Amino acid sequence: MNIYLAGPISGMTEEEAYSWRYRVRDFLAGKHKVFIPDKVDFVTGTGDGDHSYLWEKDQDAGKKAALVDYMRVEWADVLFVNFTGARKVSIGTIMEIGWAKVMGKIIIVVMERGNVHDHSFVHWAAHSIVPNFVAALNLLTEWCAMLAELDSELLEEPVQPVEAPTD
Repeated sequence: MNIYLAGPISGMTEEEAYSWRYRVRDFLAGKHKVFIPDKVDFVTGTGDGDHSYLWEKDQDAGKKAALVDYMRVEWADVLFVNFTGARKVSIGTIMEIGWAKVMGKIIIVVMERGNVHDHSFVHWAAHSIVPNFVAALNLLTEWCAMLAELDSELLEEPVQPVEAPTD
């Protein structure tokens, strides 16, 4: 399975934004393919969520980043979202959830009650919302096993040709 690890990056420290992603990636190593979004804030050294520097360098930088994220959501079977400890709403992650919902992807969200993302739209879009990583990783494992089983069943079914109407 292909898994996209989504969650806030802007306004987070590198440790907050990426350490959980590396732990999940390592947990899934050898079993699934994982995508971790780019470290654009940390590469440039700002890390403060202020993307104005992007516009000075490249007017289309934000669009390019969004396009890459969109394509990766499209690639993924599962969107695994971590909102734990978020201090402000992550517009990018909310977009990724919306794209994933429209594309029919499985969406698992890790989020404590009262989180800034604790909203009816997120509850509607997500297949599951859990308060901790243990529950989230258990759900992820279950969903991936179920999807893999469905994929293998679909591959085994012979395709029946459809005859065109003769009228």
